[in-house]
Amino acid sequence: MGLGLVYNQSGSYDNWRTDCSGYVSMAWNLGSSLVTNTFVPSGVAEWSTKDSLMAGDVLLNDAAGNLGHVALFSSWTDSSHTAYMGYEFSGSGVQYHRIPYPYFSGYGTYKPARLKGIVGETSRPAGRVWDRARPDGGAWDTTADLIDAGGSVNAVSAASLPNGTVHVESLVNGEVWDRTRNTNGTWTGSTQIDAGGAVTDIASAALPDGTLHVQAVVNGEIWDRTRNTNGTWTGSTQIDAGGAVTDIASAALPDGTLHVQAVVNGEVWHRTRNTNGTWTGSTRIDANGSIFGTYATATPGGTLHVGTNA
Repeated sequence: MGLGLVYNQSGSYDNWRTDCSGYVSMAWNLGSSLVTNTFVPSGVAEWSTKDSLMAGDVLLNDAAGNLGHVALFSSWTDSSHTAYMGYEFSGSGVQYHRIPYPYFSGYGTYKPARLKGIVGETSRPAGRVWDRARPDGGAWDTTADLIDAGGSVNAVSAASLPNGTVHVESLVNGEVWDRTRNTNGTWTGSTQIDAGGAVTDIASAALPDGTLHVQAVVNGEIWDRTRNTNGTWTGSTQIDAGGAVTDIASAALPDGTLHVQAVVNGEVWHRTRNTNGTWTGSTRIDANGSIFGTYATATPGGTLHVGTNA
């Protein structure tokens, strides 16, 4: 996108044919530009299902010639799964836009397909957790401490409470575990705080009042869970039911408000928890359309910084 490419079945860009199937061949990094009716017969792709669609899959009309077409699936627009955000190369150029499932009416039959060898989210890399300290603003410790040797952690998040303890949240097989570093430098064992088995991303932030908030993405929705000052955990509260969130971050400001950032269809949306515990609606703060990751941090002066991967 953004290159101003013109659709031309006889043309090419960087050795890829400048049409819909050439575009998908480029995205899949194939050895050459295939055509719509050869993706599956050649063994490169296989038919899939609506329920298993994930980023990088395609909606394919495998008719020959100009009757065929293919669009890249990015994410569902909401939990109804009646439309999705997709990339396609057509006579209008390369577009990233909303497409009704499976495709616009009147253009033939479209079915989900997937590049062979691609597996789901549970195959994301997993490993151990190490912690390295920079005491009192001085030099970094020369070695890192192994704080989780299990080897199954898919993602981590951390926050420091006003009492000097550090909490590390680990995502393990869709579950969330909490581990604490005491003020004397020792680490506790881990405690399971979410056993649902369907969490795909986590974030955490500590408020000035000593509470810890952990956010979890489940089926594209965001759920928030609180650790009270007495060490007990509350149940989770749904704060975003859109069904299309792919990445999250959070940060707490000195005024006691909590700010959660969510990546939805390549854009960043911001939501605030007020000091009375109520949540605001979400506001779009970055409409880039190609964002896949975000972070957030707050300064002592009350400034909130949000960064993106795009």
